[in-house]
Amino acid sequence: YLLLADGEFGRQLVLSLCYLGREIREPGELAGEIREHIHYGAPPPLILCPTSLNRVLETALSASLLGTGDPFSRNLSFGLSENPEQNLGIPGLSLRYRAPWPANILLSEDVLKKYSTVLDFMLNLRTCLAGLEQDWSNENLGRREERRTRNYTHHRINIIRHEMLNFIRNLHSYVAAQVLDVSWLEFQVNLTSKVTCLDELIRFHTKYINRVVFRCLLNQKAAPLMKIINSIFISINKFSSYGSVRLGKLEEEEMLKQYQTFQKTSRFLFDLVTKLCSRGYEPHFQDLLLRLNFNGFYNSSLEPVRH
Repeated sequence: YLLLADGEFGRQLVLSLCYLGREIREPGELAGEIREHIHYGAPPPLILCPTSLNRVLETALSASLLGTGDPFSRNLSFGLSENPEQNLGIPGLSLRYRAPWPANILLSEDVLKKYSTVLDFMLNLRTCLAGLEQDWSNENLGRREERRTRNYTHHRINIIRHEMLNFIRNLHSYVAAQVLDVSWLEFQVNLTSKVTCLDELIRFHTKYINRVVFRCLLNQKAAPLMKIINSIFISINKFSSYGSVRLGKLEEEEMLKQYQTFQKTSRFLFDLVTKLCSRGYEPHFQDLLLRLNFNGFYNSSLEPVRH
């Protein structure tokens, strides 16, 4: 659950959080209400009341084939905090897992915080992906009359959206296949061949989650690279926010501006990862480069979209 390995649970959780987040207009005001709730006992913000959050979690679990009958799913809950490191797209919101005894010997608070860090990154990825997919559906299924009158504009926006979708899908596929799955298989091998006591189980499990954090670029050394990736997420989310309203001249200009930011940042990320691979840093980055540049997209000069 904390790594979104259950696909249907993860998808429904992302969609429900997106719908919940759209009702938030002032994140700064929400953060202030959370602070008052935590420190001074004020009522929680209405949008983040237990009823709404429980409904989000129940909807996500009911979408899963295994979640409804899994006794461990009862240990999942949402939490509010001021810690900016735990943020599911809504200030102060985090998904937690209460590990009962004796599982809490292995799943300590420090270990669960690392799981939450990976979960936040995965949700950022999935939120960008869900936003672009929903915008495409609304654009092509719900606005046919408007599309006939402004065919060229909508066609250009769809091409831009497809480029962003291709980038995010390949980045998500890389994280799921080359990071989460590979790390889990390595842990399974250690579990069956090297673990003979509880201390070794704790050591290899800690090694597993540390490796996931490292390969997801969530450690301190990779902070500059993660800053670039977060900039890409921000430009895509802003692009989607303008595309979710009626498309006018101002919205079109803002979307093109965000696309140019995405285009420049994504190319810089590709060039940087290419240099890291040439120096022998993390060989599995080769798979990411192959996914992003499968048809030689980054080998040719990109022509910016004109106003």
